[in-house]
Amino acid sequence: MDVLELIEQLKIADKVTLFIRHAERYELPPDSIGERIPLTECGKSAARHLGELLRGLNPRFLSAAETLRCRQTVFRIYYGAYPTETIAHYTGAPVLGSFSPFLRGDTSPAAADFVEGLTTRYDGHFLVAITHDVNIREFARIHNVTLHSATCPDFLEGIVIIYKGKEARYEPFYEPALA
Repeated sequence: MDVLELIEQLKIADKVTLFIRHAERYELPPDSIGERIPLTECGKSAARHLGELLRGLNPRFLSAAETLRCRQTVFRIYYGAYPTETIAHYTGAPVLGSFSPFLRGDTSPAAADFVEGLTTRYDGHFLVAITHDVNIREFARIHNVTLHSATCPDFLEGIVIIYKGKEARYEPFYEPALA
């Protein structure tokens, strides 16, 4: 699914969550998760361009990690979508707590309701959640979603979760214009 297909789903779905990997970042140091590694200029530009593609759709935002690259991705997408506003929709992080129990296969109600919680916890029809490749990859595995990139999600690649009533459908998200 690309942005044009996403826009069509927004017209007919009750709610939509775009769950994607952060934008391109600089190389990680060996044996580090690189909490302070920023986006590259290309990553900043691509994230802003995604925001421009989403302009007029009134997205809400969530950085699902405290790393600099996830927060910078949220800011850049936001400023592309809302070029004349301050960040009023940005919720900060970590709002939902850790992804860890959910990704370890925890079957508790909190873990089982993770996706529903993303959407029901926030006002609005459309939520954009930014995270890391490991979370996208595991989420795709759990929900049998085949991503565009077979081994590791590309930057700004992820999953669209489409809600109609109590049903959720999971589709891969990849926007060629951002590659």
